[in-house]
Amino acid sequence: MRVEVEFGKKKIGKAMDRANREGMRYVVVLGEDEVKSGKYKIKDMNTGTDEEVRYNF
Repeated sequence: MRVEVEFGKKKIGKAMDRANREGMRYVVVLGEDEVKSGKYKIKDMNTGTDEEVRYNF
């Protein structure tokens, strides 16, 4: 599975558009809000559904 990491200040919508253009199947968003809440979402770009996942770092 290919993995890319985006560290810039790019808007989330622009990053999602790029993922669609490049045919990426899944997108994981892990920003400041997700770190604070201890949860992140995995979005399936084919179906448009997402799943919330808890983590403990």
